[in-house]
Amino acid sequence: MNDFKIFCPTYKRAGAVITHKYLPDIKYVVAESEAEAYEKTGVPMWVVPDSAQGNLCRIRNYILDNADTDKILLLDDDLRKFGRWKNGKQWGKLKLTKDRRWTQK
Repeated sequence: MNDFKIFCPTYKRAGAVITHKYLPDIKYVVAESEAEAYEKTGVPMWVVPDSAQGNLCRIRNYILDNADTDKILLLDDDLRKFGRWKNGKQWGKLKLTKDRRWTQK
């Protein structure tokens, strides 16, 4: 089967994350010291050691090395749009609406 998991690294943005509103199957990757703040918001999360944080490359590598699958999609925690490019030109843009619909722009 082609199942994959979606992870969103996040840091000190408990009240600002929105990707889960459009893609409910994601998990925010949260440092242990911030877990309580994210728990209060009710977002899906994977709590990792504080040592995994530090910069985006470090946390992404931690995800790749420790996730329970090798099929991973990493996204921003405040995702609102997707775009498609071909030969250096944008030829499609999808925008996410609050009611979880995709609209083409």
